Amino acid sequence: MLTSVDLVQLPKDQACALLEDGQLYKLRLPLPGSDPLLPKNMEAIRRERLAFYEMEHG
Repeated sequence: MLTSVDLVQLPKDQACALLEDGQLYKLRLPLPGSDPLLPKNMEAIRRERLAFYEMEHG
């Protein structure tokens, strides 16, 4: 069983999520700007996703 201490001690790029009927998953999220192939910030991600959505759904 996880406690709040376990969650607070996760490194910056990790998180836990309850998915698929309560299954607990540990997620690893790349930090913005740490990889040249990833978008630099959340605004860049938002623009990219919006453009993709508009292209797919008109």
